[in-house]
Amino acid sequence: MKKPSLVFHVIGFKAVGLGHIYRSLSLAQDLTGFQISFACTKSSYEMVELMIKEKYQLHLFDEETVYSDIRDLNPDIVINDVLSTNEEDIKTLKASSIKVVNFEDLGTGSALTDLTINELYEKPADSSKNILWGHNYFFLRDEFLERKSNKFPESIENILITFGGTDSNNLTKYSLESIIDYCDERGIFIYIVSGPGYEHFSDLESNICKMENVSLTHATGVISEIMQKVQIALTSNGRTVYELAHMNIPSIVISQHQRESEHKFSSLENGMVNIGIFNEINTKPLLKSTFEKIVEDEEFLRMLYKNSSRFDFSKNKLRVLDLIKSI
Repeated sequence: MKKPSLVFHVIGFKAVGLGHIYRSLSLAQDLTGFQISFACTKSSYEMVELMIKEKYQLHLFDEETVYSDIRDLNPDIVINDVLSTNEEDIKTLKASSIKVVNFEDLGTGSALTDLTINELYEKPADSSKNILWGHNYFFLRDEFLERKSNKFPESIENILITFGGTDSNNLTKYSLESIIDYCDERGIFIYIVSGPGYEHFSDLESNICKMENVSLTHATGVISEIMQKVQIALTSNGRTVYELAHMNIPSIVISQHQRESEHKFSSLENGMVNIGIFNEINTKPLLKSTFEKIVEDEEFLRMLYKNSSRFDFSKNKLRVLDLIKSI
């Protein structure tokens, strides 16, 4: 019996990061009852090809015709993980009786899908019944399912710096420079994990080779293991904040840009200090003072830890998969 076909339409490049590709790949490996392929446009092709390797067929389409081109593949389901769709995009697919699922979509097309999941947006911006909102629909990558969440730290010995798949503002280097002297004085070890789209890896690698208390990797599938070793994290305002909350790690969060700042999960009530959108001048002193407060103020650290320790996202993926299969 022929499997129903499913096309993941994704984006991934410097300005938007790689979270859309990661999410789709994570879903794809569990949707084994479907014949799966991926589709993207030229701006995303390099990163999508790099990340899916040869696991799935990849279709390259023009920006102007991508939805009609996907329609012409005659899929049973299309999953759009492209940030925003408009009404015409979705109507093009629905007119051919294609089931449509969107992720992270605030565009006008989101209300016309069979299912839209906006897990990074806590407060509904639309009353449409097909749109689901908030962290109850965030699901972990499989590497986290094998990890136990962290216990309250007796001391701060290791920290993590990680700013997503591309790190468009090079906040990795910026954050390291902001806290390295303080960490040297305190004997705090710094783990840095960068993504496959991080353009400054070689430069950073040459800079830290002289530093005894810093390690750098861009290997995939290792960040959950490193998170088990750290007591504090510095990160951007994307999917990683949920992984850190799941692991009970108090964190400092910097939004790369305005769109990321619309993700409201990263808050004190959820165990994180959100210091706003990156600013070349103002972010550094705020980052430094916030980091020092978390390290030195045990009561503040305990409050952050307690607030993050109520989260467990390990069962959410099954919920999302069931929703997709039921449309």
